[in-house]
Amino acid sequence: GCTASQSVTVSSGTNTPSVQWLEDFNLSDGTTVDNGTTAWTRTYTGTTGSSKVQSGAFVFTYLTTESVWRSQVINISSLSNVTVAIDVKGEGSLNINEDYFRAYYVLNGGSEIPFISYNQDGAFIQTTSTSPSLNGSTLQIVVRAYNTYSDEIYRFDNVRVTGTGQLSAIATANGVLGCSGNPVTLSGSSNVSGVSYSWSGPGSYTSSAQNPSVSTPGVY
Repeated sequence: GCTASQSVTVSSGTNTPSVQWLEDFNLSDGTTVDNGTTAWTRTYTGTTGSSKVQSGAFVFTYLTTESVWRSQVINISSLSNVTVAIDVKGEGSLNINEDYFRAYYVLNGGSEIPFISYNQDGAFIQTTSTSPSLNGSTLQIVVRAYNTYSDEIYRFDNVRVTGTGQLSAIATANGVLGCSGNPVTLSGSSNVSGVSYSWSGPGSYTSSAQNPSVSTPGVY
């Protein structure tokens, strides 16, 4: 009689680092809090100047006391080799003895660890600064700034968290080939978005579809 069996072999590759969290401040001018998918808050109790979104960046200028920007607590438990990067620019007559821009990361609810510090005389061009590689369960980003004159400006933008996800792959077949002659659908899935698929089988069969239909008996 006719006999048939099903065999599925899965080969999963490595995942490349990708941006997992991004705040690009594509928000209305004057925004001081964001409750969206990349939530953040700002604290400022001064009486002059501003600490807010302006022209697609977050701007500190003419502060009378320190202003603090804080991201939401970000879940990084499924990631490895996580880094934080921020684009920072300084304008005007910044003074090394008074003005500063500092960024910190908070890992697993611990203390603030500095990874960016601009404390210098005069303006500086936009520069991207990146944290060391991090691993943990949660991450929060904190920015602290102070400047004292109306022409002194710190701008920061594109606050991004990059990490490598733990990639897993699943393959299944919805039937057995060989006896009925009916085609079978192979199904592939992954816990990571944007992956590619590669199927191989008898007769030099190949497919890059996620869920191809096959009709030739064999091992896929």
